[in-house]
Amino acid sequence: MFRNSNFECVTIRCIREEVFRTQKFKDKYPWRINYKSNIIHISNSKIDKEVMKVIERISDESLDKKTGRPYDLSYEDKNIVACAVSNDYTIGTGDDNLIKFAKNEFNIQSFKSTLDILNLWLQKGLITWSEKLNNILEEWKLQEEKKQPRQAKFEFKRLTGKEYPGP
Repeated sequence: MFRNSNFECVTIRCIREEVFRTQKFKDKYPWRINYKSNIIHISNSKIDKEVMKVIERISDESLDKKTGRPYDLSYEDKNIVACAVSNDYTIGTGDDNLIKFAKNEFNIQSFKSTLDILNLWLQKGLITWSEKLNNILEEWKLQEEKKQPRQAKFEFKRLTGKEYPGP
């Protein structure tokens, strides 16, 4: 969660730790450290333990209805779904397996892409578009980040007057 609630985002402890402690994130996103003091996690007590048990059981037993394969969710993915289910939150992700699992097993239909969230912040005036932010988005192509939704790209152009530089 950002210290400023206007950002309308929360995160959980294991995700915050992953972002700031793992080598993958250190290498891919060295700029993330600039935001460390602004990001706190919600309490683990906000994740219903019974919901988490159900998610662990279902994720181990269930198969994706379209592919017939296991969802292959990480510990962090399971916690994200448990937090969303426990608190009726929208999930912000581009992870297809996580999205399929949440839709198929818990009927969660509301998801936000990274660009959707960025657009929200631009709309609310929480951030101002700059060349520095543009450079970060250009890096997404090189880092093979998930492709962003077409509609979010249109909204980005409407808000900034610039073409979306990422994938």
